[in-house]
Amino acid sequence: MRRVEERIKMLMQAVIKITYPDKIFAKSVFNAINPDNLTAPPPLKVKSYLENNTLINEIVLENNKFERFLSTVDDLLISIILAENVTKKMINPKDESKATET
Repeated sequence: MRRVEERIKMLMQAVIKITYPDKIFAKSVFNAINPDNLTAPPPLKVKSYLENNTLINEIVLENNKFERFLSTVDDLLISIILAENVTKKMINPKDESKATET
């Protein structure tokens, strides 16, 4: 059974698109998460880019490690949420409620 698993390669991919109210907010979130994506270890590929005010994240993993794929998606989403919260806090520092929403 193990030999069959070694010959079968799974390609897992996800595209996460998030549209923000404006391009400045989108760029702030992009700048916060992009350094993490540049250091993804092979065979994992994470690419983030902007199209106007939409942040697009592409995750690709070519192996049989489904748990690693899900973990990467989860880590990326958490990073995005944190970046959004910090950006909201910087835009409106007096509004404490927006900085703690999830």
